[in-house]
Amino acid sequence: MPHVVEVRHIGVDHDAALDELQRWCDQQSIQPRLLEHSTGGPGITFRVHFTMENDAIAFAQSFHGWLNNGTEPESGVRWDVTSCVRPSAVFAD
Repeated sequence: MPHVVEVRHIGVDHDAALDELQRWCDQQSIQPRLLEHSTGGPGITFRVHFTMENDAIAFAQSFHGWLNNGTEPESGVRWDVTSCVRPSAVFAD
């Protein structure tokens, strides 16, 4: 079962936010399984999927995010899948 963390950024450039998330994952040697981002609502919300719960918890704590316990995304919010390979590919444009 994947462990999903949601992180919301308001007033931050999309590419800058991705760079920050990638840098953290690279420094921690953590490999997310999947990254999704919202295209609606205030700011941008990232949903990052991890295999290991402790990785998800560390990520959530570092970015003031929250663990998603399997609830569905908000109705009407579109989630785009970025990738599901390694951190460098997950965060690539």
